[in-house]
Amino acid sequence: AVVAALREDLGPGANDLVRLFPELAELVGASLTTSVMDDPESAQFRLFDAFRAFLANASRRTPLVLVLDDLHWADRPTLKLLQHMARELAHMRLLIVGTYRDTDLVRTHPLSETLAELNRDAAFERVNLRGLTPSEVRDYIAATTRVVPLSALVERIYEETEGNPFFLSEMVNL
Repeated sequence: AVVAALREDLGPGANDLVRLFPELAELVGASLTTSVMDDPESAQFRLFDAFRAFLANASRRTPLVLVLDDLHWADRPTLKLLQHMARELAHMRLLIVGTYRDTDLVRTHPLSETLAELNRDAAFERVNLRGLTPSEVRDYIAATTRVVPLSALVERIYEETEGNPFFLSEMVNL
């Protein structure tokens, strides 16, 4: 039943998606064709559209969340795929969540261009996550260790972690 649903969701773009995910070939009976390719732009559009159609089909059955982590390391084709997907989100039950470190971005970074493009869409929302405040660091240490920390310790840990919850939890664990 799962394989049949996957075949249905992949639709006519299955052979294009097998190029990205070769393990699908055996699972759904698609083939990795080596036929003459269109020009690169047409082939890329066909691949992007096959992926969009797959997610659109799958999201009809159940709402989906697609998480793209560390977008600051993404290549241009991946970011183009994200833009392609974003244009069609209004017609899908799909939420795309992308994470990135804004400290790694400069104006010429490909992600900066993508974010500027995505920002034009009313459905796009950017949520900036910042570190914890010194008082939140104190509360975290107290809740985790069940000991009220000295102010000097809180200040020192805050300076070292800048309130980053991951680094804070690692320091407290030590």
